[in-house]
Amino acid sequence: MPSFTLYYISKQPAVDYLVSDYTDAVWVVPVLIAVSHWYNSHYGPNRYAIAAALLLPSLLLLMLGVMTNEGASKYVQSLFSIDCDILAEKAALQLEWESANAFFKQCLNDTAAQKYSTGKNYTTQFLESNFRITDCSGYQEVYAQHAKPWGYLQKLEENYACTGFCIPGRQLWAKGPTKDSCSVALSTVFKYFVGARSEKVMVMMFLVLILTAVFFVFVGPILKATGYDSV
Repeated sequence: MPSFTLYYISKQPAVDYLVSDYTDAVWVVPVLIAVSHWYNSHYGPNRYAIAAALLLPSLLLLMLGVMTNEGASKYVQSLFSIDCDILAEKAALQLEWESANAFFKQCLNDTAAQKYSTGKNYTTQFLESNFRITDCSGYQEVYAQHAKPWGYLQKLEENYACTGFCIPGRQLWAKGPTKDSCSVALSTVFKYFVGARSEKVMVMMFLVLILTAVFFVFVGPILKATGYDSV
């Protein structure tokens, strides 16, 4: 469960762009456990194999939990702040949103002019309410030049009911009700989703390490004295 938790939160749309993702390493955990189980099944109980199956995954998950939690903590206050220049990544995403908004605005104006010339009096307000940036002619060509940031901003709009970035703006990709700017929405996700869950993993793995150490220090000699330890 701790492995799945870290893997799951690191693959969320809000997280994968800003925080470095090392959670693919969690696939080592079931391998270590399987190897330990195989060894104990074929050669009998071995405290070193058991210790490795407990300590190595716990240490790995603790490290990944700390890295994920620190990554989340770094962005919580910065993203919530109204200062767009407080973080380089935040300022860059705001510029990318402005670039997408400028493209959409030009698209609406051009489309309205074309419709008017054919006798269809569609206003830019009507077009904005019924179409999105992905409907614009030439969008794919422009998108190819901004694929990573625009793709990220699109995921934010579609998954977190937000608009703009540093400050609220109009919807460019999604349709539906909105609440906050995407920067504020991201801050909330990092604080209550990523930070809270990664902290639970850290505490859990720390307890496993402590309990494992206590077991081998105090219970190990008792088992060895009574003949239950084969090593």
